[in-house]
Amino acid sequence: MNPPTFYSICTSNWKHEGPKYSIHLGESCGGGWNQVKGGLWRAYASQKPGTKAVSWCDNEKHWTQIFVKGTACPGNWQGLKWLHGGTFFANEGSSFCVGTRKGQSEETSFSKALPQKTCEGDGFKQELSFSPVDPAEPTASLSVCVGQDRTRERTKISMQADCDTGDLIAVARFGARQAANHAVGDRLFCVESVGENDVFREKGKCTSKLKFELALPVKADESMLSDPQILHRRPRFCTGFRKSKVVTGVDQQCDSLESVTLDFEAAGLLEIAISTKSATGEAPLLPGIIGTMPVVPQSRLP
Repeated sequence: MNPPTFYSICTSNWKHEGPKYSIHLGESCGGGWNQVKGGLWRAYASQKPGTKAVSWCDNEKHWTQIFVKGTACPGNWQGLKWLHGGTFFANEGSSFCVGTRKGQSEETSFSKALPQKTCEGDGFKQELSFSPVDPAEPTASLSVCVGQDRTRERTKISMQADCDTGDLIAVARFGARQAANHAVGDRLFCVESVGENDVFREKGKCTSKLKFELALPVKADESMLSDPQILHRRPRFCTGFRKSKVVTGVDQQCDSLESVTLDFEAAGLLEIAISTKSATGEAPLLPGIIGTMPVVPQSRLP
């Protein structure tokens, strides 16, 4: 099941007929961007019946964005190179508008999105509109995997159980809560892409390349945990630098990184199972978590 997730409209001061606008995955903006009032909605990350695709495209020269229909971005527009930043699938409607301006210069050519029917004005031409999808029954827990290549220079952090693809090896798996379902005392984190590398950061400190957010509970009472090590192992993760490149470290790898900016232990499988209720609130998620989230043995670490 792939429930809808949150997306945000964010703004930043811009001296070239600004502000400028960007779409961020998640409930927060971060990185010097501020959320537009009312600029939060739910949409799907993959195609669903009755939804339409809207993509945001990044220009890395001026850090501006354009928003377009469909799943593809123009390679060149207004003399600038545009890269695909992401796509969401929303309902037809007019809750949010998208307008694009072809300015007199590179710096003034970008899109804006607002929680209103039209974005016409100030040189912006209305391009499209959309409405949020209905919120699904929340999934309280999620499974996170971490994959690395043999050099440990490239790390993938995902909720899709796809950390064993290509030249990657899944080095850790752990249970977490959806950030929206966090409990009092939970630590909140986000995952963002930095080049070809995924890294953990504290929630609110990720940029527009944010992938997803998660919450980790406080450590459960040891008496509540089962004896087998596989069920209560708490993998350690960190974000730091190796050879001037930001990387993700797993377990003992953290001891050799330089300028570590984040260092934490993830929850063990039973801790999540014991402390997290299902989406219906009826029972802990013990059977599902143990069945779908085996911990990778230390011997498989590269």
